[in-house]
Amino acid sequence: MENPKQEENLVSLYTSSSENLHLTEEMNQITQNNETHIVLERSVEEVEKIIAYKFKNPNLLERAFTHSSFEENCASYERLEFMGDAALNLLIATEHFLNYPDLPPGKLTRLRATNVDTEKLARVAIKYNLHDYLRHNKPLLKGQVEEFRDAIMEYPLHSTGLVDAPKVLADIVESLIGAIYIDGNFSMNIIWQVVKNLLQPLITPEKLEIHPVTKIIELCQKNGLKVKFVDSWEETGEVEVHVDGKLVGKGKFNGKKLVAINRAAHNGYLQVVKNLSVKKTTHDYPCDENLVSLYTSSSEMNQITLNDETHIVPERSVEEVEKIIAYKFKNPNLLQQAFTHSSFEENCASYERLEYVGDAVLNLLIATAHYLDYPDLPPGKLTRLRAANVDTEKLARVAIKYNLHDYLRHKKPLLKGQVEGFRNAIMEYPLHSTGGKKFLAASNYSRKTRDSSRYEN
Repeated sequence: MENPKQEENLVSLYTSSSENLHLTEEMNQITQNNETHIVLERSVEEVEKIIAYKFKNPNLLERAFTHSSFEENCASYERLEFMGDAALNLLIATEHFLNYPDLPPGKLTRLRATNVDTEKLARVAIKYNLHDYLRHNKPLLKGQVEEFRDAIMEYPLHSTGLVDAPKVLADIVESLIGAIYIDGNFSMNIIWQVVKNLLQPLITPEKLEIHPVTKIIELCQKNGLKVKFVDSWEETGEVEVHVDGKLVGKGKFNGKKLVAINRAAHNGYLQVVKNLSVKKTTHDYPCDENLVSLYTSSSEMNQITLNDETHIVPERSVEEVEKIIAYKFKNPNLLQQAFTHSSFEENCASYERLEYVGDAVLNLLIATAHYLDYPDLPPGKLTRLRAANVDTEKLARVAIKYNLHDYLRHKKPLLKGQVEGFRNAIMEYPLHSTGGKKFLAASNYSRKTRDSSRYEN
């Protein structure tokens, strides 16, 4: 970070005695239903062995395992969790972008979501017993952890909603990642060396499960069957699934109704499959020929017809955009792809995959800047502040400011009018309107370039 204020904040992060917790006591005692949970001073070293990473600042690691219930006004893990969430999303997005070059953005999004959701991260916490190092005063946590441990014995693979994962387990994994990210001087390479081992095995496209409710509905629709959910959860803790008037599955879970619904759908799906003698098959992902067309195109200019008008995008537009962003691309094809809409040509290499990665990059950049600039801001306000700085309206204003839409290759006849309407709207609302005006979704044209340079090599 070049911002002096951010550098000062980083220094204070490592030197502040008011925020950091110190390992000066032999043990901390937490009372849980008349039981004493002892967290030894050596727990820092034990966690370092688990993750194979030595902290320069052990106080960060201790904070990563401190729940807000531990002491009044204590420095809890919540701000580190905020950072870890953003860092983890970028790490997984990058991994998937590179490993699955033919996977469309929609499936990339689903794949990432599954690899970073509460259940996946809670399983990681249980696998390495990370909850044993949590400093807290939550009497019910022990029982919740044991219940979850039993549930994942029944569902050894990611269940997509069939178990109720305690959020605190996922939180400490994210806060640990955030602590490593900061301690490692914001190096994505350092943090990935740790995280890739913690999260193994990552869920692959072949193992990616569709949500159980979606699965049974789609199966029944495909076979002309009528599916109905019968809710008696309030009375019995159960939800039933009926297909063509016949009971095919039940789901029971007293903790959360949603889990009961998902279990009923899962059991019903298995029964319907059995009844239909339908074999479950994995999803086939068609080969993406987009990248081929991207690197073989050699036309001097591309012509786009808009309501009988020809929109010409000259070859020199790459150089013009490079001047705007003050960055010279090693691979200009990436920049061209960043400005190619899916409507431009059939099966063209559009900006959608770059947009998927750019979204994660921008979220981490803004999260890092806010974390350093506002050391006293609670995580809830950090989240709202970041959201306002990366939302559709904010990014669409950036696109208009630099006329980035002029370089977009597309066949969207209505776009010109939409852009003009938005331009007029922001004249009326010169500052971020926070929903005061229904702005048009023009942000894609700024979002797609935000980190395409990261993936040139």
